[in-house]
Amino acid sequence: METLFSYSCAASIPLLLLWMAYRAALATGHRLTSRRITLLSIIVISLLLYPALCIIEPIFNNPGLTLSDSEPPYIFVFDNYSIDNISTFMHRMFAVWITGAATVLLLTAVELTRILIVINRSRTTMLCGRTVHITDNDRIAPFSFFGAIVISENDFNSHRQLIIAHETGHIHYRHSLDMLLVQATAILCWYNPAIWLIRRELKSVHEYQADNYTVAHGCDTRSYQMFLINRAIGSNFPTIANNLNLCRLKKRIAMMQDSRNTSRHQYLRFIPLAFSMALCVLTLGTPMVKAAINITRINTQQTDMEKIDMYIDGAQVTYDELSEIKPQEIKAITIDKTHNRIDMTSR
Repeated sequence: METLFSYSCAASIPLLLLWMAYRAALATGHRLTSRRITLLSIIVISLLLYPALCIIEPIFNNPGLTLSDSEPPYIFVFDNYSIDNISTFMHRMFAVWITGAATVLLLTAVELTRILIVINRSRTTMLCGRTVHITDNDRIAPFSFFGAIVISENDFNSHRQLIIAHETGHIHYRHSLDMLLVQATAILCWYNPAIWLIRRELKSVHEYQADNYTVAHGCDTRSYQMFLINRAIGSNFPTIANNLNLCRLKKRIAMMQDSRNTSRHQYLRFIPLAFSMALCVLTLGTPMVKAAINITRINTQQTDMEKIDMYIDGAQVTYDELSEIKPQEIKAITIDKTHNRIDMTSR
């Protein structure tokens, strides 16, 4: 679990930096597909960047260095710092993180359970080639979850054509997959405001796409807009599902009326993201950041290393003697897992 906490800290850095770049450059764009892909890419890159750097960096920067999978080359970066105080602080942060992650995981499980209960308790009918679940609970706003559309009895009798067209748009674009990815990341990085802002932004993009899908498939724009206005005060449902979200109503109506920006210079908006990506790589590649990310694992690694015979230039040394050696004085490290031995060559 401490390794997962370290991974969460590493993922949070690009998550925040890339979100800030997106917010500055792309948040007001009318290219909905580009915005959605960018938001999802921010999450995927944040989750994969640090593991990729850990794999690539030893190969290109330290060709003579051989390391085990569990022991990073920056384990001794904090030799000149108060490692005990830093480690204690990070272990307390780990306790806070695991409590928050468990809470978000529990809330997610409760929401998924509620969705499944509503679906199972609803009567089913086929309409417009879709399976529609009709619930007698009028407090539940229409929503879709993967291929299932849920609608209340009153909504089914009054506005079923518009609602089903809208929810079909969510299904067509597979928005439920997006929300599951975001929710999984929110469990891992719940303390990072960027993931919650990304989720809100992504849900807005989902609504814009579903609105455009509804209008493009035969629904009158004016009638649909009046329907949204009349529904402005109503109920809601769990955030994981794609419900008939009425937030930012004014902007949704404007997005249906405004034409897309087809400027040739539209791709210049991605320049801040490119700079932010470079900054993420440089930040995660800094030895100090690496050591801070992995500080919760140092005590465990030290205990394991005390059971291993360590040699410098052929002479066996103790762990305390090894701790006094500066990292830059070590030229190469060879690990013999068979004999539990580490051989180091100094410059």
